[in-house]
Amino acid sequence: MLPHQSGRGGAANEGAHRLAAYIVQHARQWAAGGHIPAHTPTLSTDAYRTMRPQSEYVSAMDHQATEPTVWFAGSTGILAQRVGPSWSPPPRAPPGPTPSPAG
Repeated sequence: MLPHQSGRGGAANEGAHRLAAYIVQHARQWAAGGHIPAHTPTLSTDAYRTMRPQSEYVSAMDHQATEPTVWFAGSTGILAQRVGPSWSPPPRAPPGPTPSPAG
């Protein structure tokens, strides 16, 4: 699933899906940075099980906590949900000839 972005589609969506697939397929590298891999088959590999301390806190994924519903709580907080879209610049037009001014 991709975040909503008006005007996106086609090659942009395909590229985003390829990037997401790459991240999932390379979950071991993600885990090396200290993260619990989202690709759960990685958790049962010998390569992951020998990673210390990462493999020792994998049970933390069973005890997830979400941030409170308060206005200041990070990128998924109320403030970001309400104001965030106005912070994002509008999509740029594809390169091409510059239209001449009407006049």
